Amino acid sequence: MIEQLSLIDEESLHHSYRRNDLFRHWSPILSRLERENDEINPCVLWSLAVKFIQRLRDEKEYRDELVDLEYNHLIKESYVVLLQSKTYFQRSGQLAERTAITVMCIVLTLLMNAVEKGKEDESFNNRPICLAIVTMLCGHPYFVDLMDTFFKKKIDNNGKEIEFKPCDPLIEGFDIDNMDETAKTERDEMLEFITNHAQPIQSMITPQWDSFVEVWRQILLLPNFLRKMREENPRKSQWGINVKMFCNVLGIFHDICNNSVSVVRLDRILFARSQKSYISNHSYNAGSDTTLTKEEHQQIEQIIRNCLSN
Repeated sequence: MIEQLSLIDEESLHHSYRRNDLFRHWSPILSRLERENDEINPCVLWSLAVKFIQRLRDEKEYRDELVDLEYNHLIKESYVVLLQSKTYFQRSGQLAERTAITVMCIVLTLLMNAVEKGKEDESFNNRPICLAIVTMLCGHPYFVDLMDTFFKKKIDNNGKEIEFKPCDPLIEGFDIDNMDETAKTERDEMLEFITNHAQPIQSMITPQWDSFVEVWRQILLLPNFLRKMREENPRKSQWGINVKMFCNVLGIFHDICNNSVSVVRLDRILFARSQKSYISNHSYNAGSDTTLTKEEHQQIEQIIRNCLSN
């Protein structure tokens, strides 16, 4: 399922990507598809591509094997859109497949951009993934047409030859390099808000406090997580943000660290009204106590383990 974003959330995502040369090149193409072909919003399409890039980054070997699996997952995910009205809109199979192909085209160009101009014939680490995408989709006319449209434009609106700064999306730092100052400020403000409100438990999770802060710094780089943290949950939450998600992450961190401080004590120190169930029941299948999908839960677990090992 794909979630339709508000105009404010779309603008926030736009600030997160607009410094990327490829995003600015793709943006008018994707916007035209949205106008003429009932395609998903360009920023949402880009966020889906970034999610797949994140999955590839987390895998250390056999990354090309993920291509077919992710393509099938994207098709299934693209069948249904959750509208702003909280109603569901069923899309056709053709539209869902086109959305998946569009996302794969974005991913392909991001991975290809790791090659510097003039060195196209040299081997590069992303070649197996790129070949897997091309092999899978080269017989599909929509893929061929979309890639042709991407490469057709050679001159930008200033009359200059279009060049893309080489950048490997599988290297750490890619996400923050794409942010403009507005997006960086939004992320930094949320990080400061979270760490300030979590300050009362700093002594209880020492010496892992710095890792806890770094975990949140990285989580807020994940697609849509900053947006989700801004959503007040539960209603009339004590902090005015997504307290449930904060507690879910705290619960995962607590369990992985095997911290001796009880969940009850953490809850009493942080909150006037108990949020203990959100800390304890953080699993993706914990019903209304969690905001995390299985994929998100796995991503957060991986981030926590990486931060603790550094």
